[in-house]
Amino acid sequence: MREPVFGDLMRGVHASADNPQRDGYYVRTICRTGRLNPGKFYELTDKRGRFWRYPSKGVVFVDGSGPTVGSDA
Repeated sequence: MREPVFGDLMRGVHASADNPQRDGYYVRTICRTGRLNPGKFYELTDKRGRFWRYPSKGVVFVDGSGPTVGSDA
C-alpha cells in the first residue's frame, strides 16, 4: 500500500462512529524507537486545532471508492 500524503483523509479502524477522533486528515509520520510503544504512527488532525496519533496498522484510507488498508510498519 502507498504511504499517506499531507491532507489524506484517514479513519481509525477500531473507533466507533460517535468517536470525534475517528476520521482525520494526515499530517505527518512519527517513527518511535525504544522499549515503550515502538513503531510507526500517523499524526492526524480535524483541521480545527486538535491532533492525535494512530498506529500505522490501525488506520485505513478513506476515498470515494471506499477504504483500503493502510501501509504496514
